[in-house]
Amino acid sequence: MVMNDVHKFTRDVTKMLTACELDALRRGYDPEALSNLATETLVAKFPASGLWVGTIQRILFADPDNGGKPLLDIEGQQRELCLITLMSAEGMGLELGVHIYWGLMERLEPEQIAALITLVGVYAGLDRFNSALGVMTTTLHALCGCAERGETTVAHVVPALLAAFEGNAPAPSGGGK
Repeated sequence: MVMNDVHKFTRDVTKMLTACELDALRRGYDPEALSNLATETLVAKFPASGLWVGTIQRILFADPDNGGKPLLDIEGQQRELCLITLMSAEGMGLELGVHIYWGLMERLEPEQIAALITLVGVYAGLDRFNSALGVMTTTLHALCGCAERGETTVAHVVPALLAAFEGNAPAPSGGGK
């Protein structure tokens, strides 16, 4: 690894994206497109999971039986704070990266996400903190690349995130040891 490659993964995560890059990404964000893409991707992997994925949709995004309001009627920022917390505590990779992106698009700031990851680390352990911070670094690096190329729509960002995490699945934690 060249020294410049090391630098891009060791710099302060709160300063990786410039305000202009973040604004460009937010202008390219379509919440419905991201929700639909996430749903289609999950169901395509195993069609029978459609009921489970539909439950997630009804709880977090829109419940047709509740006038279109989600059962957990919280704003996008709050939803993403909850999901980033859960996924950080579980040591997730790509899924956490997608929700870090989603959180940024819902107007969370990198500083807020890094603070949340730190709080998760206090309660879940240094390995979870380090893992989640690595996911955030990988995510922000991919988002910087998208912004630099002017590829800021969901249709560009999601494949860039998939490529960034390809082969980077976190190792299972030691469990109850």
